[in-house]
Amino acid sequence: MLRDLLWFWDAKNQYQLQKAQGLAGLIGILFVIFFVWKWEETFYPFFNMVGLVGFAERTGLVSDLSVMTVINIMGVIFVLCLAYAIVAVAAVFFGILLLMFASSKVGENIIALALLPIMSPFIIIGANKLKKETMGGAFKDMKTLNSIQKKYKDLKPTNHNFQLYLHKLEEQDESFQLDKWSLSASKSISHLNKVLPSVKDDTNWLIGYLKPLDKLYLIFPNPIPAMASQSFDKKYKGVGIYGFTSQHWRANSSVPGSKGDYYFPVLEIGVKWKDGDLKMIVEDSAQIEAENIYLIDDLYQLKGRHIDAVFKEINDNRPDVSEAIKRAHIAFYLLPIAYGDLEEKERTSESDLFFKQCGEVRNADVYSPIYAADVQEEIIKYAKDGEAWAIKWFSKVD
Repeated sequence: MLRDLLWFWDAKNQYQLQKAQGLAGLIGILFVIFFVWKWEETFYPFFNMVGLVGFAERTGLVSDLSVMTVINIMGVIFVLCLAYAIVAVAAVFFGILLLMFASSKVGENIIALALLPIMSPFIIIGANKLKKETMGGAFKDMKTLNSIQKKYKDLKPTNHNFQLYLHKLEEQDESFQLDKWSLSASKSISHLNKVLPSVKDDTNWLIGYLKPLDKLYLIFPNPIPAMASQSFDKKYKGVGIYGFTSQHWRANSSVPGSKGDYYFPVLEIGVKWKDGDLKMIVEDSAQIEAENIYLIDDLYQLKGRHIDAVFKEINDNRPDVSEAIKRAHIAFYLLPIAYGDLEEKERTSESDLFFKQCGEVRNADVYSPIYAADVQEEIIKYAKDGEAWAIKWFSKVD
């Protein structure tokens, strides 16, 4: 059964093929008939107008004898085909010779020299495009660029690109200002340890470079004193509210250098070539982290129209930045409420110092009404969980 079906299928295909071929042949025959039929009134006047008739008579193709005319035309067709074949064979032969010649060093130089006049415009256009897409397009003065490259040639990749970026800003932005605080955490803490009037609009951040890891960070404000400075970090799992108890006792421990920990929210950034220019970017995978500012090697404060626009764009596109800063502010106002009424036996010199430092933070009293509603909302959550201090606070408020 299957064999019969295949036979019929093959027969049908053969029929369709023969039908198509027959149609093409029929069209050819009809065209010849039409050509002969309309020769005198259509085709001959056209060929005469374009000069083919006169050319054929001058070259002797057309003879008084019809047989000689046919022989002449057939001879011309044969000569043209033969000439085409000779040209094709010669092209292949010389092509092979040219490839063999071009594969040698001498041949390569000669061909390049011969093609130089033709290729010069394309080379110039390509060079200008390449310049725009590389370092030369980002700096006006190539001598300055070369000196910078030599100066920073031994730096690690991230720091190298960052230093080039700073020089580019100095060259292109007249409003650009740079302050570098190498190994000066005290200045950074003074700058960042404050209460902000708006966590969404503030972009007065710092940039820190961590040399061992070759990483750049944006460093954001944190009003919480050092003793509880990790409280903004959601990933920190300490004892107590916002991990305060763990941080408090760590500060009171005998571990050398433990009191030198001061954590701030940071976001890793990079400087890369993009669209023919050096740009500061934040990778999509970058997350808010808590970094000890005493471990940062170099700290920078940048100001200017360009850097302000870059910081604003990051702030607009990364809501986690303002969320982390807001969490730090809520913790700052909530921790003194939660731990402010400790019994005498629970109080320590460190906890007293923490509450004292909270009162000394810049703008703490001035901007406290801005965060009152958020702090109250957070206290409500703790009251619902049965926290005695939260319930007690509401009883006092009422």
